[in-house]
Amino acid sequence: IDYDASKLSVADIADILKGQGSDRLPVVLPADAGNNVMLYWSGHGHSIDDGGFNEFEWRDEPAGKGFTSQLMQQTVSQMQQAGAFRKLLIVAEPCYAEAVVNAVRGVPGVLAMTGANAKEQSWADHWNKSGQFWMCDRFTSNLADALSANPQITYRDLYLYCAQHTLGSHACIINAENFGN
Repeated sequence: IDYDASKLSVADIADILKGQGSDRLPVVLPADAGNNVMLYWSGHGHSIDDGGFNEFEWRDEPAGKGFTSQLMQQTVSQMQQAGAFRKLLIVAEPCYAEAVVNAVRGVPGVLAMTGANAKEQSWADHWNKSGQFWMCDRFTSNLADALSANPQITYRDLYLYCAQHTLGSHACIINAENFGN
């Protein structure tokens, strides 16, 4: 673990992904066009349709100060222009996740999968009795099950598995037409 998330801002996350290191952020994603990168986002999300912003919440920041769709678009576009990846897979499980990752449409080499579309919540799964909290959502549980059962699974089959087995929300695939082979 390189950072304590409680000490990072959403701008820090964007800088880490874009490879913009500093004294405060010494470990960042290296700019290497040969790298395949996976960004997995877990947490809470909002969309304009549910009265908020298209964003992934960040700690106790007020609405509109999370990782917004605009920041997602800016970050991914800058990563792509800088040659920071060969392929980028974004997997997002928050409620309304499609509303945030729709921002990557049209960016070459990027594929996104979400556990919920832009108009719906994702649903919790795996209750921890001793800790009294939900450990993950159904989409993430299905994602982990499919990858554990078949580490060589194709993105297509991974998406189809998650879409068929995620109850209560609709898994989405975004930007497949620009991802390439």
